[in-house]
Amino acid sequence: MRTLWICLLPAILWAAGPSQSALNAITPEAGRSILACLAADSLKGRNTPSPELDRCAEFLAERFRADGLQPVNGSYFQSVPINRIHLGDSNRVALRSQDGVETRLAIKKDFVPFEITADGEACGDVVFVGYGISAPESNYDDYAGIDVAGKIVLALKGGPNEQKPESPFSSQKRARAVTLKEKVDYAINHGAIGFMLVTNPLRSSLLKPTGFPWPSLSKSFPADALPVALGKAEGKKIPCIQIGEEAVKTLFGSVEACKALAQRIDSLGQPYSQPLAHQAVLRTSISTETQYARNVVAQLPGTQQGEKKEWLVVGAHYDHVGIRRNTPAGQDSIQNGADDNASGTAAMMLMAAAFSREKKQPKRSVLFVAFAGEERGYFGSKTYVADPLVPLENTVAMINLDMVGRNRVDSLTVFGRHNAPELWAIVEKENRHIGFKLSAGAVKESGGSDHQPFNDQKIPTLFFHTGLHPDYHQVSDQEEKINYGKLTLAAKLAYRTVHRLANSDVRPVLHETHTP
Repeated sequence: MRTLWICLLPAILWAAGPSQSALNAITPEAGRSILACLAADSLKGRNTPSPELDRCAEFLAERFRADGLQPVNGSYFQSVPINRIHLGDSNRVALRSQDGVETRLAIKKDFVPFEITADGEACGDVVFVGYGISAPESNYDDYAGIDVAGKIVLALKGGPNEQKPESPFSSQKRARAVTLKEKVDYAINHGAIGFMLVTNPLRSSLLKPTGFPWPSLSKSFPADALPVALGKAEGKKIPCIQIGEEAVKTLFGSVEACKALAQRIDSLGQPYSQPLAHQAVLRTSISTETQYARNVVAQLPGTQQGEKKEWLVVGAHYDHVGIRRNTPAGQDSIQNGADDNASGTAAMMLMAAAFSREKKQPKRSVLFVAFAGEERGYFGSKTYVADPLVPLENTVAMINLDMVGRNRVDSLTVFGRHNAPELWAIVEKENRHIGFKLSAGAVKESGGSDHQPFNDQKIPTLFFHTGLHPDYHQVSDQEEKINYGKLTLAAKLAYRTVHRLANSDVRPVLHETHTP
């Protein structure tokens, strides 16, 4: 396969380059005019969903319209349904020993449902599954050799030896396997019908359940702090709760017994899963209220027509994380998200404006998408791939821009060499006109943004990124810290890459196992 894509490169790279008139549309001043609007205090951090995000959507649609980009199916918008989740009134948990003794747990004191819980009930034997991780690729699987089908699993928070930098589950590495969502997915994939999480007594003496900080359970959280989930169904859900000290004592006999099991797993670096001598009944109750955000979309039609018409998708998320809760009076609470990701959105808009200046249409059509809800879990991009505006089978590639305005002026990371070597070769070729010190990044770090749902659909992707920094998801991610010269160069490199691919006859192939 490597020989094949090397042979295809000349056909991709010999296409005509962009016009100087188009490149002249990509300037620091033009980038600032867009980014400063998106990162303004008046937009309150562009949370999803919010009236401020709706205002951003209107602003971006008007920019597309002014630059001559066409709507898609008569509109510049795609609705993104979002469910705001309320805690119901009938949440209850009971533990039953083998001799029939029942212990009823109190909500808030002894257990708290998570926001990703199902609205339903599960009853079954309880199985301790260590850290609840199934990661054979890291030589660790808490589910190996134990049957949890039709049962309720109990997992420790975190990962084995997470305090050690060399551990694959080190807290410094922010391993995906230790996240709540991933642990629940592991449980579901192994047939479990319920999930309980407990704070690791090795790491903390306070075993108070937190679950999700529901406003109805805590006066310190305002009513609008309710969790949200993507309105479109995202697979199976099961009852999910966090339990506290009373439940630990009931299930293990003592906190020390639970602590000893955790110590054994960490010391040996091996799972020690086992059934517990109890059954559990988990009843979690939630209700949903549907709201909407919007992806902002525009197209540049190519010359291809009919069934063979192919598309490139260029995307950037325009949302951020909103206002920081519980900020002391007089202090800044607005998380403006100038780099994350007003910078990527501005770069994408500059690319759209540049394409509109090209006198010659590209062969392939280009679809520009400003995604909502990336910070919530790729809501906009997940909605798009579930309900695509152009056929996924005709989508040649997706190019994503997320955080392209900070750090060293001469450096840029473009993820994709491991799964789209043909695309990365174009980036390398076009970078001769720009001069970045390019990095391909690491395979394990190549997710984390709106290109991921496209990768999951077997569509080759590139992810333009200038790296994290101390202002990430802080009120200090401000417009005045943006390097507009660097943003402009990143946009020009992305533009040259997309222009080259849009005028090529060769379709890149996804290489799922290619190593950078």
